[in-house]
Amino acid sequence: MQLALLIRVKWKEHRQPHGREEWPVIPNRRFTGPEFQCGLFDSIIVSQWFGCFPGAALAMRPNGSVVPLSRVKIGDTILTYDLSKHDIQPTTVVSFLHRDEHQFSTWIRITFASGLLLTANHLIYRRLSRNTETADVTSVFAKEIVPGDFILCSTTPREAFCEVLKVTEENGTLTGGSIGVYAPLTSSGTMLVDGVLVSCYAHVRYEWLARLATFPLRIYYFLVSQMNLLQPSWPVEHGVHWFAELLLHYAKFILPGTIFFN
Repeated sequence: MQLALLIRVKWKEHRQPHGREEWPVIPNRRFTGPEFQCGLFDSIIVSQWFGCFPGAALAMRPNGSVVPLSRVKIGDTILTYDLSKHDIQPTTVVSFLHRDEHQFSTWIRITFASGLLLTANHLIYRRLSRNTETADVTSVFAKEIVPGDFILCSTTPREAFCEVLKVTEENGTLTGGSIGVYAPLTSSGTMLVDGVLVSCYAHVRYEWLARLATFPLRIYYFLVSQMNLLQPSWPVEHGVHWFAELLLHYAKFILPGTIFFN
């Protein structure tokens, strides 16, 4: 834990060297530049890397009840769907890559028998035909979903795919709805949100790469929990997780631009 705190301090020192002018800072809001908008003000760039959901979006608990993402905490157990086991499985929330209860965002609304709101760059699982096998399911950006696609919308142990009826864009800053942006990271890297199987990742096309990049956060959670240091009131960072910000800062210089959401 001390090592993590030291890295965080050094990262903050790196971001603001002596004599270097930065974007103006206001409480709980950081301007990091005008591009890559997911929400407003703080985390504009980094939230695009991991994507987000509105606070009213619902996760499922193992007992069958639902909980808004705004009330989900680190250490909570929620449900996901395991494509290899063809069954609903529990998964643990190990961190939040982005959490801001006051932000608005532009959302993609995917309408099927129900509906799902998420950022355009978030990864969601798609099957092109109702008759293909589960092995043909691939992760794509939400913006790439079109009417006629099939998404995994199982809320029972039985696998089910729902046909997408409509895909629209909603600007929360104009409508005043869907306040809050939340990007939980689970141990499996997946979760059921509003009954739909989604990835915890966004902005990068290759899910395996995003999972590899966030591996240290899973290890950190495991070590802390094994040492019985994880408390029910485990603190959650407001805004973007500092490690996520560190990742994107270097990734955009190392990785080719073709793998990112455009």
